[in-house]
Amino acid sequence: MIENPKIGQKVWFVEHWSQCIHSAKITALGETEVSVRDPEKYPYADIEWDDGGNSGCLLKNLYTSREELQKELKKEEEKKIAEIKAKIKDTGDLVAFMYDHCVACAEEYTDWTARRAVKEIAKEMLGLDLD
Repeated sequence: MIENPKIGQKVWFVEHWSQCIHSAKITALGETEVSVRDPEKYPYADIEWDDGGNSGCLLKNLYTSREELQKELKKEEEKKIAEIKAKIKDTGDLVAFMYDHCVACAEEYTDWTARRAVKEIAKEMLGLDLD
């Protein structure tokens, strides 16, 4: 997460639809409400993407370098995988999890973190290589 952001500063973020990493320049700083149900104000930046386009982003989702962002994404993924592994105790749990999550190669619909967890669990639990 970025600390002490400045207008004109280069930042990195994950675009939520594609899950791709992009760089941008901060053009304005302010606060925003996430929803009317949650009237709390959150620090926010308007950004101009280096590869074209403008949008806004919560400061908690902006990073000062691509490497810092990738490190944070890796940490979040490892945490989610550990949580999934903690819930799956046997093959029944594994099948039920796979039924409820898109772990097939289905382009933008694939839950890639769940897929990685399932591959690791299948290897550990059943000795299966799902590559």
